[in-house]
Amino acid sequence: MLSTIAFSDLSEQKRWSTSLDAELTAEHRVDQAVDHYLTHMNIPREGLRWRAFSRGVLLDGKSRLGELSDVDTAWTIMPEVSAG
Repeated sequence: MLSTIAFSDLSEQKRWSTSLDAELTAEHRVDQAVDHYLTHMNIPREGLRWRAFSRGVLLDGKSRLGELSDVDTAWTIMPEVSAG
């Protein structure tokens, strides 16, 4: 189970980390953790859906943090975009 999560944007200019049970708990969902990061870093949502990736793999937004593997400790947060 995760004990800490390190968040960063795609450019790695906005980094932040937290331990579970500090601001987030094992019961929070991935999408709630993403929202928490965006709020904490004052990143505007601009009407976009933001997603979390760990090790290059999209994390399921509905997964609880307590369900994630302990290797998924570094997340890249980026908006979902579509071409056209």
